[in-house]
Amino acid sequence: MTKYDHLDQLFSSLDITAFLSECELARFSNGTSPIKTYCDNNGLVLSAISDREFLRWIVETMLPLENCRIFEVGSGTGYFAALLGQLCGPAGAVYGCEIIPSLYERSIHNRYLTELGNVFVHCGDFINILPKLGIFDVLIATSSLSRIPRAVIDACGPEGGRLAFPIEIPGGGDCFTIFERRGDHLFVKSAKLSVSVPSTGTYSQRAFWARPITDLLPNIERLGRITISSMEEFRDPIRDSLSLRSYLFFHESRFEAVNFGAGNLSRAADMGFGLFDIAEESAVLRRGNTTVAVGHRGLELAAIFSSLQEDWNKAKRISLADFRYTINLSERRDIELVPAMRSQVEWSP
Repeated sequence: MTKYDHLDQLFSSLDITAFLSECELARFSNGTSPIKTYCDNNGLVLSAISDREFLRWIVETMLPLENCRIFEVGSGTGYFAALLGQLCGPAGAVYGCEIIPSLYERSIHNRYLTELGNVFVHCGDFINILPKLGIFDVLIATSSLSRIPRAVIDACGPEGGRLAFPIEIPGGGDCFTIFERRGDHLFVKSAKLSVSVPSTGTYSQRAFWARPITDLLPNIERLGRITISSMEEFRDPIRDSLSLRSYLFFHESRFEAVNFGAGNLSRAADMGFGLFDIAEESAVLRRGNTTVAVGHRGLELAAIFSSLQEDWNKAKRISLADFRYTINLSERRDIELVPAMRSQVEWSP
């Protein structure tokens, strides 16, 4: 039996319905799509069981996991922790951390986790719990981050330790990246565009997703605007938007992701992005497949936007997931990911 046959058996034998409430079961189908397990009062999803094909990709990339000490940030109802507990075996251990009390309670009473005996779940903010637990071979977060906390770096084994987490892309979505540590450096092993839940607690970065449009252009309702019909439509709305936004974010300091609604980040239809000249009250804004030039410099910004999009097309719609880079860990502080990546990633078509 190959290691991949073993994964097939593991994913098929672990009953996902045992990690769902009655309400969640009513919405569940036998497919691999993500399953929401907690939303806030505005409907923003803060916890979900990820797409099982996606979880399998994470596991395959992280192998071998046998005998490993594993830490999971945001363990939710415990499904992924149970998978990891079986993969690391009785000589290994999985430590989960869940900040939402109701999810924590569901996980510690789950029969799969109690029967395994090597999965230990803590309730609270991971940044307070992790330093007390020692060094780990693997640290995984399935909620998005824009920086690596120093506590995570210190807890990652210095030679061969692995980190896996989604790097936020402004406007929603992320690039799930798997790193390997060698001394004072992290090396990218693999990456994939994804849509993860936002972080909560100390490292919550919701403002990073999309700023309210009125924060950038307070007088937008009084500004002139022109709809531009020549902008190319996205073939794959989710992937192409993610890819283009990651490209623009690294290329153009005037790039911003914005929210056209009332601050409810759960509505994808309210999200947009573009280039802004705040001082001149001008912008070019893309929302879905609609592009609008705003203010007296809007058409000038639209020309720049169009040129950047053409370069992105020439580069075969390249995204952050296509690059391999190194992050220096020698400074004793949190690692801000954007500056660390901008200094290395070359986006030439």
